[in-house]
Amino acid sequence: MIAPSTSALGAAFDQAHSRLYDLSDEAPSVVALVEYRQRPVDFAVEMLGVPRHTLEWALNPGYYDENSIRVHRWDGQAEPIVAMLNAVRDGLDVCVEAATGTQKSFTCAVLVLWFLACWEGAIVKTFAPTEAQLAAYMWMEIRKLWPAFQARFPSARLLSLEIRMRGGDDKSWGAAGVAVRKRAGEEVSVGAQGMHAPHMLLIYEEAPGIEYPVILAGENTCTAPHNIRVAVGNPDNKQDSLHRFGFDDFDRPREGLRCIRISALDHPNVVSADADIVPGAASVRSVSRRLADYGEQDRIYKSRVRGLSPDEAADALIKLEWVRRAQLRWESKQDREILEARGKGQRSLGVDVANSESGDKAAIARFRGAVCTEVDAFACPDANNLGYQVHLEVREQSIDDDHVGIDGVGVGAGTVNKTKEDKHTFRSLLGGNEPEGFIDDGGEPMEENWSDLRSQMWWILREDLRRNRIALPPDKELEKDLITPTWESVKSKITVESKRTLKKRLGHSPNKGDAVVYGNYVRPRDPVVSERPKAALSIRERVLAELNAMDEGPAKAKKYHGTMRQ
Repeated sequence: MIAPSTSALGAAFDQAHSRLYDLSDEAPSVVALVEYRQRPVDFAVEMLGVPRHTLEWALNPGYYDENSIRVHRWDGQAEPIVAMLNAVRDGLDVCVEAATGTQKSFTCAVLVLWFLACWEGAIVKTFAPTEAQLAAYMWMEIRKLWPAFQARFPSARLLSLEIRMRGGDDKSWGAAGVAVRKRAGEEVSVGAQGMHAPHMLLIYEEAPGIEYPVILAGENTCTAPHNIRVAVGNPDNKQDSLHRFGFDDFDRPREGLRCIRISALDHPNVVSADADIVPGAASVRSVSRRLADYGEQDRIYKSRVRGLSPDEAADALIKLEWVRRAQLRWESKQDREILEARGKGQRSLGVDVANSESGDKAAIARFRGAVCTEVDAFACPDANNLGYQVHLEVREQSIDDDHVGIDGVGVGAGTVNKTKEDKHTFRSLLGGNEPEGFIDDGGEPMEENWSDLRSQMWWILREDLRRNRIALPPDKELEKDLITPTWESVKSKITVESKRTLKKRLGHSPNKGDAVVYGNYVRPRDPVVSERPKAALSIRERVLAELNAMDEGPAKAKKYHGTMRQ
């Protein structure tokens, strides 16, 4: 027996309602099951006929020994199905990152029916990327449970993706499935803002495939005390909609929200030595196969077996570990001095333009050598004034025009034109243009084939990060901007995700990331030296290294003694 919740929310509802609705004498009565409001697990068992041991996993063999001593160490949330049901019972929003085959869709189906059964006038909306996904997962599970549910509510009708508790055309108490197609985010999110009810449950299934504005719209429409959101899915990465729903930019669970991770390693089919306790769910065989195919540290194994959210997408252009290494170099005095000396220590600027008082921000990335010293994002109501601001900074810092890169697309044209009035010839970077010839820090031309200049500039930053050639300030917003873009090969050309789609996924313009991309592209470059202890060099390498250093003057010869060119 699950102990009743002591939440003030649940108690208030119980005291306020004993019988919620009666139809007229001509139709069977529809009476909400208020006695189950605090007992969703009991509802599933007693009203829907769900075996209790499929919900309370530790009732099965393998979790405790014969002396009732726990022997199974939970990899994810302990008793995750019960935790998920009880979190909604307590009025909390819930984020569920789950392995495959761990009953998340089934549990959502139970939630839909429990919520409708316990509150008169309740509205439930379920969202998934496509109608096929709606029909194949949660709503298929609803259909399996429907005979037991309708035995208690004979007036209720189950349509294709809809439940009407009062039957007929009455939609004032019921549930509906809504497909959120990739390009329909704006329309669906606007429609979602009009949904209001005292008792409302929004469920986002396969949440990583749902555009974040749709989920955000749900937050804005859930205004009543008993309006709850649940997002579930197999995690793709920490930038997807599911993880962003549950966690803030510092990867902390959001306030008032319960985050639950369901691991296949905890499932009774696996813990109980592959007993078929829940037919069709996770198994020892499926876990062992993926372990053999991918390895314990692989992102697919972690995501699909353990429910762990990878740092970045599989097709991410830039890996988080590369960014973190660049941040460590920024914090290291020795590494920073070496990188600041690159390109003779000259300064450079990357400028991402905006023209809005309250919308997208502008950003300036400031470089010294190969070190991004800072990235400043700020409101920019006038793109022309930004051009004058850049002019003043260039004059004060004696920055060469060749080492100032400005996004010249759209409103950026006004910034560029203003700088021309001030007699500057800054580099106007038009992302849609053809790629340019480029010599990297090793003194070699880059031979990759890019689809456009934007893809080339982002790829150059990627390679500089991957090869430990630059330093970046520890900035969470910048970090997120950099690891979110994806890439693909289109007709043998490297193509980086467009700014338009990136902005939609991020929820804001990647102003800091773009500014760093521009600044890194225009910074002065010279051949890279890699630090190696003098004792590790051969005699020939040592002589060549010292001769190379002497070419740059006595001071640098001393500083770089014991190094060699790549």
